Amino acid sequence: MLIFTDKGTIISGNSAGKEGMSKGIFKKCDIRGIYPDELNPDLALRIGRAIGTKLTSGCVVAGDVRLSTPKLKDSLIKGLIQTGCEVVDVGIAPTPVVYFAKEKLNVEGAVIVTASHNPPEYNGFKFMLGDIPPTDREIEEIKKITFNRSTIKKGKGRVYKKDILIPYEQWITKRFSHLS
Repeated sequence: MLIFTDKGTIISGNSAGKEGMSKGIFKKCDIRGIYPDELNPDLALRIGRAIGTKLTSGCVVAGDVRLSTPKLKDSLIKGLIQTGCEVVDVGIAPTPVVYFAKEKLNVEGAVIVTASHNPPEYNGFKFMLGDIPPTDREIEEIKKITFNRSTIKKGKGRVYKKDILIPYEQWITKRFSHLS
């Protein structure tokens, strides 16, 4: 298992090192790995800081029902607010609801703590910086910022809790009312 200190150094782990490990969890369109061997709360904090550094305004955050999600989500949010990001925590929600929340709440970013269809031992982060999922270049930038503490933006953000399911249900009902 890899454990990172706040300064980004490995205090225990295998011989893969930071770069070997980073290549394993930073995928084409998301970040995911086996919890806690490849992805743990310390690394989630650093990823939160990296994503927050790329954002210029707020971010909506949600998670799935995996057992590891609460710890990863809490650490991710801590990292985001350490960069000055205003975070709206919408609780447990699937990806389409998070995309709706991002638009409804008029925020720049969205992060879903999930490993989607992967087995339960996995977890990760699907995210948006702006209006589309990240490009290969943006994933690479997030990876670099995650492991280079000197590029982290500093600030004091806040976290707000918001129930988005009722507005989402109302929107769906209105949008598809012509089908009934």
